Amino acid sequence: MTQLRTSMIRVSIAVGGLGCGLTGCVQSALSTDTGDPARSGWSATRRVAGHVGELVHLTLTVEDQSTADPFSEPRPRYAVAYVGDRLMDLSPDLQGDYPFSATLPATVTEPLRIRAELYQQRQKRDAIIVGDQFVHREGGTDQRDILLASDEILVDVAQSRLQMLLPEPADHYDWDTAKLILISDRGQSQPIFRRTDTRHGFIITSASASCVLNYEPPIDQINKTGTTDAVLSIHHIEAGPKEIRAMFPTP
Repeated sequence: MTQLRTSMIRVSIAVGGLGCGLTGCVQSALSTDTGDPARSGWSATRRVAGHVGELVHLTLTVEDQSTADPFSEPRPRYAVAYVGDRLMDLSPDLQGDYPFSATLPATVTEPLRIRAELYQQRQKRDAIIVGDQFVHREGGTDQRDILLASDEILVDVAQSRLQMLLPEPADHYDWDTAKLILISDRGQSQPIFRRTDTRHGFIITSASASCVLNYEPPIDQINKTGTTDAVLSIHHIEAGPKEIRAMFPTP
């Protein structure tokens, strides 16, 4: 899966320029592995596409331009991320970057904003996450933490939908025999049947001379981009076994 990278930004602190703390300046970039796998290398786009239920991996990459005394004690840093309304405390890896992941929700009605911020702690940490809220410590003589760098991306979250047209009314078919298979680059899905109160599956909408099979697949049943093939096996009341094929777009 090809990574897509947002453009590198410089964060202004006080008088502007790079994101600078007491020991030097920092550049940052937020990268993600969602998007179009046909594209190669890093992309400068700040808006990508993802699918409902997709586990997206991200990294806040940090590049120091430090002017600090190499023998001085480093000042602690911490990073936080906002994934829509969700707050996350990030931990650095061995390279000093901050990887994290998020599952794309089904409830968003506009592009999902994902933002990461890197802070330099000066004395006591200004904010910690308790539950789903930041708790800020105010007052006293403690110096405020410094925002060193930040970056953000927008993710257009989509749900794939299969709409397969059958050329005859629904009552011409035996739906108890119907079995839907989706074929992606990961192979064939498990058989999918008509939806019930206890089972996720497809539904049928009827018109006078035809009917339509409607299905919303999870991310693990489809190709992330391009198209996915669908095969319906069903018994026609008069003509016997039928196999109907379709191809539907993947956002």
